[in-house]
Amino acid sequence: MHSQEKRTFLQHRFDGYKMILTKDHSTTKLTAIKHKLESIGVLFTFTNVKRNRKKEIIGAVFTIRNKKSNATVRFENGKPIPDILIGEVNDIVFIKPSNKIKTDVKNILHQKN
Repeated sequence: MHSQEKRTFLQHRFDGYKMILTKDHSTTKLTAIKHKLESIGVLFTFTNVKRNRKKEIIGAVFTIRNKKSNATVRFENGKPIPDILIGEVNDIVFIKPSNKIKTDVKNILHQKN
């Protein structure tokens, strides 16, 4: 890792890192987010992605984890997912669905001991 990359990596760890997932994200975009997060030591997975005719995400399981914590959110009500904020602050990962759209969301946050 070059010194500039290391500085950026450490700065992200200190300041936190956040991204927004939307109903319109393609599998390619989700994969790019996965690789970006992996570059800072955060694992991001997406499974059971279901789309409607408009190619909007209407079902999925998103998981984010690092060495200290993990979070999972599941959407399965058949409606387009709300915007979702994912990230890491102070070494704790999080997933926060938007409160603007009411949906059947099960948000589980686990902190490892």
